[in-house]
Amino acid sequence: MKFAASIIVMLSLVMGIIAATTAYLPSLDVVEQSGQTLTLNAPAGLKTDENGKVVALYDPAVAKKNKEVIALTPEVIAAIRASQPEQEKIRVRVKEFSLARWDHKWIFFLSVAGLLAGAFMLRSVAAQDIAESKREMAEGGSRKLSPSAALHTALAEAKKLQMDRATTTSAAKRMHDMLEGIDRIRSTYFVPFVDARPVLIGTYGMAGFAQVMDKFAAAERQFNRSWSAAADNVLAEAEPCLDEAIARLELAIERVDA
Repeated sequence: MKFAASIIVMLSLVMGIIAATTAYLPSLDVVEQSGQTLTLNAPAGLKTDENGKVVALYDPAVAKKNKEVIALTPEVIAAIRASQPEQEKIRVRVKEFSLARWDHKWIFFLSVAGLLAGAFMLRSVAAQDIAESKREMAEGGSRKLSPSAALHTALAEAKKLQMDRATTTSAAKRMHDMLEGIDRIRSTYFVPFVDARPVLIGTYGMAGFAQVMDKFAAAERQFNRSWSAAADNVLAEAEPCLDEAIARLELAIERVDA
């Protein structure tokens, strides 16, 4: 259903954009039938200049330099038609908008309806995903933790690693503990946090979700840097990165719990 809804939204958007480009582009027949004198807003008609080059018969840009406008009078319309006798349906761009002159308005309205229908379908799918995620969390298990619980537990484990440094004199042992601890934090708590994306979006909205993930990503990067430094036996870098990771994770938790 999500894939179908995405296709509907994409096609509706494309159709709507294409239809919108014709809003100010009526055919000469429609201009005549409207009974109004409209203003030309783009070059129209063809002619050959003194150098043998094909140029526009009427050019609003040239008229504007002379502080003039080109009105689509019956004479101007006839001249445009005569300059392009091989073209059966000639369209001109005008300044004035009218729903009645818009040939493709129904395509635009259908595309709007398609966008609304697609958006409704996507919201329904998102609501189902959120409900399913919450149901799984209610069943328990480390991989079913709520986003907040996952980060709080990760923070507790990270702080334990931080505290254990004071009682571990062996640098090799400290780096080994950091590698194992950070691996456990990432796989056991960070993965389910990221998997809870539907719940996060449903709770905070897209803007709030982006803020949460920005702070979480900053913490995750520091954990990754700490792990990499420990793997390279650079304890002097691994431990400060872990401290920074904890500080950034606390900021992420503040945003999640806000």
